[in-house]
Amino acid sequence: MTELEQALSKLTGVKKSGNGYLAKCPCHDDGVASLSISEAEGRLLIYCFAGCAFGDIIKKLDLNPLRFTERVEVAHYDYTDMGGNLLYQVVRYEPKNFRQRRPNGNDWIWDLRGITPVLYNLPAVLGAIKRRDYIIWVEGEKDSNNLTNEGIVSTTTSGGSSGKWQAEYTQTLIGAKVAIIPDNDDPGRAYAKRVADSLYGYAQSIKWIELPGVKARGDVTDWFALGNDREKLVNLIKNAPEYTPPQAISREEFDSLRMMVKYLNEQLKVGYTQSHKQYKYK
Repeated sequence: MTELEQALSKLTGVKKSGNGYLAKCPCHDDGVASLSISEAEGRLLIYCFAGCAFGDIIKKLDLNPLRFTERVEVAHYDYTDMGGNLLYQVVRYEPKNFRQRRPNGNDWIWDLRGITPVLYNLPAVLGAIKRRDYIIWVEGEKDSNNLTNEGIVSTTTSGGSSGKWQAEYTQTLIGAKVAIIPDNDDPGRAYAKRVADSLYGYAQSIKWIELPGVKARGDVTDWFALGNDREKLVNLIKNAPEYTPPQAISREEFDSLRMMVKYLNEQLKVGYTQSHKQYKYK
């Protein structure tokens, strides 16, 4: 039996969660499985989302403290409604891990049940749509914040490349101008493509931006670290071609077909009205 299996055998309410497990914390009356436990790079990671001390958990379970590492919260990211009111948060931990929570008075509930998902930086996104400015989509709140620090409106969605693109996101971005910057790896590009394909035909403009000089698994934060700035990014967006999904019609063809359908609908209405009048007065 591995050390992880030994630790799990001492816990109740154990269930798989991502690359690790959730269980009921032994240090408080836990009704929601607040304890996270997993293994990474040869170390066992443990953390109680209700705030129980790392040392108390280790002692309660009679575990070897030299084999365990405490996850530490390093950032949290607010997702708000259009008025800026907090709906939920994504919490980032080191070693790298993420959890989502929603406010419950002065406490937190560690799930998003009943919550309609929204885009990150929603008020700024809505403002950019009204101004007809480009909105930069990236994979992750950290990158989005770094773009904001550069004076660029940016957004993302919770869950990263493993997240699901929701219909609500597309609804929000109808008529928007969106520039998509994928992370430089296969999962990042696959998710960025899902975003672009979902927005095609709804957004006014979609640009796919390749960042020159970024190493494998790099992102826009790494690109800025190379000495690049806002002006260079604006030029990349300006010169990038419009995104068209493989085997899809171009935006010009789409707009032309849409106008043709509109014209035919109008003609059908006119024809119906005229035939109805002729029938009525016979």
